[in-house]
Amino acid sequence: MDDKRLEILKEFLEKNISAILLEDVTSKVFDDAIVLESNCNRDILTGHYDENGNYKAPEWFYTLEENVNKGKPFLVIENIDNIPEEEQLKFLEIIKYKKISTFELPKNTITIVTCRNPKEKPIAEEIYTLLAHI
Repeated sequence: MDDKRLEILKEFLEKNISAILLEDVTSKVFDDAIVLESNCNRDILTGHYDENGNYKAPEWFYTLEENVNKGKPFLVIENIDNIPEEEQLKFLEIIKYKKISTFELPKNTITIVTCRNPKEKPIAEEIYTLLAHI
């Protein structure tokens, strides 16, 4: 990431802009980030019932909550342009409503969406319009 884009990212983070699209950046830039691969199974994006009948969030959600104590928790959706636009919509609830199933993401969660080449492999309009593109 060049210095200008890095400076813009820092400004966005300081201003708590919480849904950011980054081109040609990997999740490795963000320490302790929860990373969801774009081609992940939808099952990891929903809650489930445990053996006692209690409704639980996905495991990664609890790690994200723990990361609140380490600073701003980062949730990275990696390479969203690697999947078809209609499949990208499985992330709409996270990006638009800042929740997964019935569980609200921690208030200071920063959602980073990465992509490689959105001109050749478009991002769904419903997703793109919610992101600050750097």
